[in-house]
Amino acid sequence: MASFGLVTFSKVRRLLSDCALGHELILKKHRYWVRYNKRTFRGLPKGGHGKLEIKIGTIEQMVTYLMIDVSCAKKYIPGLTLSPP
Repeated sequence: MASFGLVTFSKVRRLLSDCALGHELILKKHRYWVRYNKRTFRGLPKGGHGKLEIKIGTIEQMVTYLMIDVSCAKKYIPGLTLSPP
């Protein structure tokens, strides 16, 4: 099942600060890199023209790749369609 919609960057920051303790957010030219769990997710868009909105599908990819607890992530972004293991 696919998920649609946009989420503000501030919600993603809150998700990371509470669900991925010890993460590192690195600003690159066009994207943010997120380091957590000895992995680096390089696909978090920076946003263009002052809009910091990210597709829910991209957030699902990040949660899956970085092995962030799904039940914790759903507290901040209820539109996620991932199921806990």
